[in-house]
Amino acid sequence: MFGKKEFRAIIFNFFFHCKDLEINKTCLDIISILCRYVVLEKLIDSEREFFLEKTIFFLNSDFFEEYEAALDCIHNLMLS
Repeated sequence: MFGKKEFRAIIFNFFFHCKDLEINKTCLDIISILCRYVVLEKLIDSEREFFLEKTIFFLNSDFFEEYEAALDCIHNLMLS
């Protein structure tokens, strides 16, 4: 499902542009579960850069759940 370009675009669009941190965290949770199917090279440069910036933002979070989701995402990316 995450391989579908339209679905991926919707999730990343929410993750990139939504100002609500709870929605961003939910998107990061979805991405962290499915990111073993994401290959960063397949994202265009601006998407890749913004994705990494947002992930780092969550790594610097004071909230354990956000930090954990970012770590899971990075871990699963390493496996892809």
